[in-house]
Amino acid sequence: MLTSRKYGFRLFMIITAVVLMGILAAVGDTLAQDEAPIAPPESGSPIHPTFPLLDANGRNVLDSQAPVSTMQTCGACHDTAFIASHSFHADAGLGDFGAAGSVTNGRAWDTSPGLFGKWSPLTYRYLSPQGDVVVDLTTPEWLQTLGARHAGGGPAITSRTGQPLVSLEPDAGNVETAVTNPATGQLAAWDWAESGVVEMNCFLCHTPQPDNAARTAALAAGQFGWANTATLAQTGLITGTVAGWTWNAAAFDAAGNARLTVQDPTNENCGACHGLVHMDNATPLTLNELAGGDFSTLTTGQVMSPQKISQSGLNISGKNELARSWDIHTERVLQCTDCHYSLNNPIYYQEADANRPDYLVFDPRRIDIGEYLNRPLHQFAKGNSAQGTLAPELDNSLRRCESCHSIEATHNWLPYKEAHLTAVSCESCHIAKLDGFAERWYARDGLSRRRGQHHHARDAHHRLSAGAAAPRRSQRPDAPRAL
Repeated sequence: MLTSRKYGFRLFMIITAVVLMGILAAVGDTLAQDEAPIAPPESGSPIHPTFPLLDANGRNVLDSQAPVSTMQTCGACHDTAFIASHSFHADAGLGDFGAAGSVTNGRAWDTSPGLFGKWSPLTYRYLSPQGDVVVDLTTPEWLQTLGARHAGGGPAITSRTGQPLVSLEPDAGNVETAVTNPATGQLAAWDWAESGVVEMNCFLCHTPQPDNAARTAALAAGQFGWANTATLAQTGLITGTVAGWTWNAAAFDAAGNARLTVQDPTNENCGACHGLVHMDNATPLTLNELAGGDFSTLTTGQVMSPQKISQSGLNISGKNELARSWDIHTERVLQCTDCHYSLNNPIYYQEADANRPDYLVFDPRRIDIGEYLNRPLHQFAKGNSAQGTLAPELDNSLRRCESCHSIEATHNWLPYKEAHLTAVSCESCHIAKLDGFAERWYARDGLSRRRGQHHHARDAHHRLSAGAAAPRRSQRPDAPRAL
């Protein structure tokens, strides 16, 4: 029987050997990386099975050299038709599209409550209804101009009347099948069969490093069918050249499966469209340039970052005293999806009080995990805000502060706790202001109006010089004016 001293010595030697092997392996990997370019990973996700990338006809893209179809590729295991048709991100207002002025609580010129039809002064562009005397944005031009903030599907594959876009004949007289000729200013016919359409882009949210810049460039060029493929430009699976895109056979395994990591959406994935996300605590946060995808940051000053405001690179009044983080939930390692979860996710699902029998305090029944993975609702829990007018039927499906935090165990200094909660929201005290800067908007008459009380405001001319489309005002008598 080993004495404790002998046992301790042997254990020490075993641990030392394991550590040395790890160091040698790490050094070997480093040297190998120095000698050769970085190759695609040898395998895909640690849990998600490997899979082939299929084109619209169900063929492996290595054989067809055609654009990838997310509906075919992901549809091999998931009900992609269900997912795309149960997603307000994809719908973007198409389901509620109507005549100008018909939108509840909308402006007189809005045609839907979502990105497809709701006018925004940040872009100063207008999706023109059929029959407008002066056309600003047709459907193809909407995709080219504003498609960077759209996840694909919805109005990127379906017309306003419910027909597949590829079934429409090119027609210069139809705002669904025309674009403006920059040389003449006249509408010219657009062929959806040639440009392709944009399916719901699974890669944008479910891969670690989607190339949003390449995707946006493909959209702006009218190469709609290749936009989702361009999202994979940083994976090694595909190479872009002047002549077009070429699939890289070395990035696929012997069975033709892609070496691609698939994951749950991270804060960075959400930030591609919703606002500035900065997760690197070692690098001071700066706002040298904001793009159209940083919508929440541009409009509210919201920043998703665990970094202390005092450690950022921003010139904020009294910054040294601001020892709190930009976002406390991000600092506590929460992800956007922890609160904005799929509404049928069995982990987070909660039955509405109106639907639960009075005799039950809690209903433990949930859908099976296999059923959820086949048909995960892409209707996400959301709150209620002046900006978030899309999918009002899902308003306040988000858990409130008191769902996670207990006022009974805290706030002992506060008298009449329940009375306070009835009259005052948690946000009134805990999010008294946002310290990032928002956009400053200029009206055509030269007046400016600042939105929100922030330390700084960004000028509209700075945004325009950073590459956003210049304002182009429709000549309609009721045309909107930027304020």
